[in-house]
Amino acid sequence: MGDPKWLVDGRFYDVGRNPDPMPGNGQTDYGDYRCRITHIKFDISPDVGAGDVPGEGLQLDSSWKRESKHVGDGRAKGEWIYKWADDPAAGRHEPALYACKETIQIQVRIECANAIASAHVGAKEVVVPGEKPQWRDVAKTHVEFKEKIKGKLWVSKGPPLDPNDPTAGHSEYVTMQLERPIRNDINRSLCTWQWYVDGTSSAGTPPGTPRFAKDVCKNKLEGWEINRSEGYDQQTDDKGNTIDVLVPHTFYTVLGKPTDPWYRVFVATPNQLFKAFPWVEAMEFAIVQRVRLAGVVDSDQAANGVADFCYARYGQTYDHVEGRAAWVSMGGKCGEIPVYDYEFRKYVEIGANREINCYDQACAVTTLIALRACLRSGLQSSNHQVCHRKVYECFA
Repeated sequence: MGDPKWLVDGRFYDVGRNPDPMPGNGQTDYGDYRCRITHIKFDISPDVGAGDVPGEGLQLDSSWKRESKHVGDGRAKGEWIYKWADDPAAGRHEPALYACKETIQIQVRIECANAIASAHVGAKEVVVPGEKPQWRDVAKTHVEFKEKIKGKLWVSKGPPLDPNDPTAGHSEYVTMQLERPIRNDINRSLCTWQWYVDGTSSAGTPPGTPRFAKDVCKNKLEGWEINRSEGYDQQTDDKGNTIDVLVPHTFYTVLGKPTDPWYRVFVATPNQLFKAFPWVEAMEFAIVQRVRLAGVVDSDQAANGVADFCYARYGQTYDHVEGRAAWVSMGGKCGEIPVYDYEFRKYVEIGANREINCYDQACAVTTLIALRACLRSGLQSSNHQVCHRKVYECFA
C-alpha cells in the first residue's frame, strides 16, 4: 500500500486504500483519500528554552557554529518536510533531541486532495523483521480539516493562531502524542513512521457518522497507509545513476533537561550575545562515537564513563614542560570572575593525541559529564566566552 503517488494540481499524494471488499456491498475499496503528511515539528514551542512545552524536542543545532535550518523554537515549518511537499524546503530532514522518559508531543501538518471534514490519523514505527522497535508509535488522533484552496486542497486545522483574535485564522499544524513514554537512557534512536488515516467524514456529511478502518479492514493494518516520514540521501550507484537512499529520523535522548548555561542567551561582553545550544557532532561524540554513553541510565554511571574516557581512552597527554592549555585561553574578566574561552569543538574534532593541561581536562570533563542532562554545564564553541560561576570554580 502507499502506491501509486497521485499527482493532483502539481502535488504528489500517497493514496490509501482498503484492499478488501466492504462488508455487505461488495465494493473493492473505501474511497481514495489522497492524503499526505507534509511537515513535522519536534521543537514546537515559540520560545528559546529547554522544553517549554512538556514533551517537546529540545533545541539542537546542526553544528557548533550553525543553527539548524528549521530555525528552531517552533517558529518555522519544522525539522522534517516531505520530499514531495509544495515547499521550497521540501526534503528537509533534521534530528531531534529529547529528555528521556517523557511522553513526546509533535506537531504535524496534513494535506488532502479530497473534501474531508475530519479523519483519524496516526503512525506506526516501521520495524525490521527480527528487530525490536527503537522508538514509539504516534497515537491515533482526531484531525479536523479546513479548505485551503477552494475545491482543490484541504489542510489540517490546528489551534487558533491568536486566541484573542478570531480573525487571525487557525494553524495548519495539529498536536499529536507518542503512545507511550520514550526510552529511559542516553542514546541515539533511528525511526521511520508509516502514517495512516483511519476513518473519514466527507465534507458536507452529517457529523457523527465516521467509518473506521477496523470495521472494513479485517486483519489488516489499522487504517490505510499513506506516506512514510523519513529523509532522502542522494547517492550514486555503480552505473553512475543518482538514487535516493531512505534515511530514518534520528532521535537523541539524554537523562534530563538542561540547566545553565545551556538554553539561555547571555551577555559575554557589552557588545556580544551568545546562545548555548547542543549540536549534533557533540551528541555523536559523546553518545556513539568516542565516549560511548549509549545505553547509560544513571548519571553517576555517565560521569564515570566520561572520566574514564578523558583520562584513559582519548589519547591525550599532559604538557609537562610548559604546562600550556590546548583549548582554553583567558578572555578577560566579568567583575572579579575570570572569563575563559574554551574551544570544546576542537576537543571534539581534533582533540586526541594532543598535549593539554589541567584546564583543558577540567573543561572537557565538566562539559561531557553534563551530557547526562544535555551537555548541562559545559561550554560550546570557540567564540563562547562565558561569565559563569560554575565554570570559574572548575578552574579553582
